[in-house]
Amino acid sequence: DPAARAHAVHAAGRALALDPASIEAADLVAAMIVEPPRDLPPALEASLAEAERAATRLRAKTSIIAFASLLAFVLVLPFLEIRSWPLVIGFFGSAIGMSFVSWLSYRRGTQVVWVALLTTFVTILLVSRVGGPFVMTPVLTCGIVLGLTTIPQLAARPYLILAWTVAAVVAPVALEALGVFQPTWRFIGDELAIRSSVVHGPNRTIEAIALILVHIALIAMAGNVVRTNSRSRRAAERRLHIQAWHLRQLLPRRGEPIRPSSLAIK
Repeated sequence: DPAARAHAVHAAGRALALDPASIEAADLVAAMIVEPPRDLPPALEASLAEAERAATRLRAKTSIIAFASLLAFVLVLPFLEIRSWPLVIGFFGSAIGMSFVSWLSYRRGTQVVWVALLTTFVTILLVSRVGGPFVMTPVLTCGIVLGLTTIPQLAARPYLILAWTVAAVVAPVALEALGVFQPTWRFIGDELAIRSSVVHGPNRTIEAIALILVHIALIAMAGNVVRTNSRSRRAAERRLHIQAWHLRQLLPRRGEPIRPSSLAIK
């Protein structure tokens, strides 16, 4: 009975307290604490849900910073020739929208999976208009995939992440081939020519600097997502290891003599 597990752990602990030399009691306590039950007690389910909400808030906070950093690209606009203001506004609007969705996830402690998939997909389509499907877009796609894999509902269904990735890569190319989007790339002999539907630099130096800064920002954004998740995972692993070590010191081991306590029990 999952509801009686807490009472069982308490009873096993009392048995060990009454007979500290009992290896059987020690093994029972260790098994009850270390081995997860087949069916989790409701109280434990609630505790795990709260821990997951805290982890979701941490991921959402990182996403807010990442998507808000896209707004910094407005600083390079004065040095570029704008070809399509609607696409520019749409790009920054999607960044603001995704930041807002991440903020809602932070407030609620949960994420709406279909909203995350849809908003990120729209962002990929808009970014593909800036530098085509083969410049900037793959870097941002990789960063978004790293973020999507941290969502538990998607991590449990990797086929959804794969389907999103295929759609994000294929859709811009397919929409250009169908004439829905203006073409942004073509092969000229053995060269690949890229054309932006959104901006145009007055000279190659400014274009190169803008591309370098944009790619640095996107790669740094993806790296920050990985760093945050890695740090959180490492902290959790350290806590578990420390707790397990203390538990081993608490319980007697086979073949180890029981040393008398320095405290007299009256």
